[in-house]
Amino acid sequence: MFFVSNRNFVLRSTSGHSIRFERGVAISVPNAVKQEALEKGCIPCDEKGKMITSIDEIPSEPVSTRPQAPEDDATRAEEIVKAMAIIVKRNKPKEFSGPMPSALAISAELGWATDHKEARKVWEANRADLVGNGKGE
Repeated sequence: MFFVSNRNFVLRSTSGHSIRFERGVAISVPNAVKQEALEKGCIPCDEKGKMITSIDEIPSEPVSTRPQAPEDDATRAEEIVKAMAIIVKRNKPKEFSGPMPSALAISAELGWATDHKEARKVWEANRADLVGNGKGE
């Protein structure tokens, strides 16, 4: 199925897909991502960008209530820090990978996926605040 957006952005799906939308350009979207595209305001269309006008042609899955991953890096980092603080406070060994919370535990706390590389970058920038004066490592 094709979708068109009224703005330029990258849809980072919870299923692992990343799709770059350009304003007014029809983009083929896998079935696993079509609900998320709808939630981001994209409109179903044909391969030429003509919008689908029949309500019967629009996917009818229920709107998801799970949190959406922020699109900008600063907001993502803020949310990751909050999740890390919760995990550090809980202090369950299974939620850590070495001295820091694991990406899996952080993702579970957030409700959207992050990876080890992104988590490590945020951890290194905020470690002192999260563990307090270097204690806990």
